[in-house]
Amino acid sequence: MTAQTAHGGYPYRNEIVISPTALFATLALFILHITPKIGTLGALGFLIVGCFLILRQPWRSRDEIVDMWWLLALPGWTVLSVLWSDAPALSLRYGILLTFTFMVAILIARRLSPLNYYKAVFYSFAAVNIISAVLGRERADGLGFLGIFHSKNAMASTASMLLISAAPLFFDRSLPRWLRYSGVAMTLLAALLLVKAQSVGAILASVGALAVAVGIVLLSRTSAWKRFFLLVMMSMLLLLAILLIMANFSHVESWFFHSTGKDVTLTGRTDLWAIAIRQIAERPVLGTGFQAFWIPGQPVAEEIWAQFGIASKSGFHFHNTLLTNAVELGLPFALLQTGIVFWAGYVVIVWAIRDVRAETIFFAAFMIRQFVLSLVEVTYFFQFDPITVITVGAMVYAIRLRRGE
Repeated sequence: MTAQTAHGGYPYRNEIVISPTALFATLALFILHITPKIGTLGALGFLIVGCFLILRQPWRSRDEIVDMWWLLALPGWTVLSVLWSDAPALSLRYGILLTFTFMVAILIARRLSPLNYYKAVFYSFAAVNIISAVLGRERADGLGFLGIFHSKNAMASTASMLLISAAPLFFDRSLPRWLRYSGVAMTLLAALLLVKAQSVGAILASVGALAVAVGIVLLSRTSAWKRFFLLVMMSMLLLLAILLIMANFSHVESWFFHSTGKDVTLTGRTDLWAIAIRQIAERPVLGTGFQAFWIPGQPVAEEIWAQFGIASKSGFHFHNTLLTNAVELGLPFALLQTGIVFWAGYVVIVWAIRDVRAETIFFAAFMIRQFVLSLVEVTYFFQFDPITVITVGAMVYAIRLRRGE
């Protein structure tokens, strides 16, 4: 299942090694990808695979989970929110499922090398994107490709993840040639599906992530002083770009809205953010409870659904990770959550700069993608969600790096 060579302390990267945990990880991620399509069967499949992973080595599982107890405090708070939740039964149910998702994610990241983990991610996303390309469909109005999903944003997110997991294979010459060629092919497929999905946020996040990946590769090939000089120059260019945008904001704004088809509210996002801020001001410390805001009968949610014409009363959020989590779980916890994720992102980016391999580039690109998308989408944390599993995995590897593991 894995191909490793003597490189950076890891076993041989060009030999095939079958790892049961890697197989379980790939299967679990693939099941989570198709859960929106197959519904409760997908959730049941993930539960079975997760339980098998835990019970296969129960004492080891216990020790590995306890060792990461403070990560479990994140879903633990969602369970605790049942005490003040507007929908205690839902908060308890979803909090328990999120805790299980965290446990499975922790075990996978504890038992797999970064390379094995990365390959499990790549294989699972490649499979679901190929299926989407073959069996997928366009939206009825022609405004975006849905793949096997129910929304173009879900398709765009999946294509974006394939893009940032496939592209790093090209830069790692220690990997088998067939795998590198597969990476090139999947990069082209992901780019095509991403463009067809017509999601501006996913495209921008993917471009930003790939730019960072290329930057990491270039920085790794320079001396320390040249690296410092390049970082200073890049920072100055970024500052100059920001100043130019601010000085010509009206022109940039007009071009952006014309090019993307968005309006001045970013298709209602700014209105949603204003409502979220008001909700946070009303309940700043504890929030409404985990996933207890977007429920039928909640007055503000009902008003928003009516305003945006959401007849199904589902699949909607505030399009900002910090604001969404602050509404549900309180501002202090949302800030703590964000701080931990950003810390993990910093650690894996530094890791990638110091030790450039396909897997380190992927984790750095993935966290950049999370940062960018968190401004306009909700990127963490959800039960039975592949992106949540990978985010937790990145945090586990950041902890392992700090410990010298």
